[in-house]
Amino acid sequence: MSQVLLVLGHPDLAQSKANKALVDAVRGLAHVTVHDLYAAYPTSRSTPPPSRHCWPNTT
Repeated sequence: MSQVLLVLGHPDLAQSKANKALVDAVRGLAHVTVHDLYAAYPTSRSTPPPSRHCWPNTT
């Protein structure tokens, strides 16, 4: 099965109905990795570095 990287970029995920529903739907799926940019870079005011570290190693 293909690996999926879901990158979220919402400042308040708890207040987002659509994004929260999406995360809830994929939670527990082994082939899906969720990366929340605001959780990973809480104090960043500029574009964060590429999030290659969260991509599953498929080599």
